[in-house]
Amino acid sequence: MLAVASPDYLARCGAPVVPADLHRHSCVNWRYPGSGSIHRWLFEKDGKTVEMNVDGPVIASDVDVVLQAALQGLGIVYTYDDRIFGWIDEGRLKRVLTDWSRIFPGLFLYYPDRRYQPLALRAFIDCLLHRDRGPGAITS
Repeated sequence: MLAVASPDYLARCGAPVVPADLHRHSCVNWRYPGSGSIHRWLFEKDGKTVEMNVDGPVIASDVDVVLQAALQGLGIVYTYDDRIFGWIDEGRLKRVLTDWSRIFPGLFLYYPDRRYQPLALRAFIDCLLHRDRGPGAITS
């Protein structure tokens, strides 16, 4: 998870130094399509974790809208979308709060509603959950 903003936004508003500074910034929020809840931003540094809600001019449940808002200088975005790395390399986005970015080791799978999973998705999840047990392992 990275917090990023356009160089234009940072030139106008400055860069946050600590997560609490985000309360003085425009932040672009993600709304979960299924529940309608707003994603809370999580930061970690030196064993200290900060979880927070932020405010801003845009709340969207479409990742393309969220990313375009950042590219157009509307605010800071907190995302895990792979496209941002290319935009960072091109200078279209800059990381902020780099020393507070959380590191997630391992593999993660995001999927919609747990109640109505297609059988193929359930089999894939089960395969991932049991992949480290090796062939012939007994599972309960």
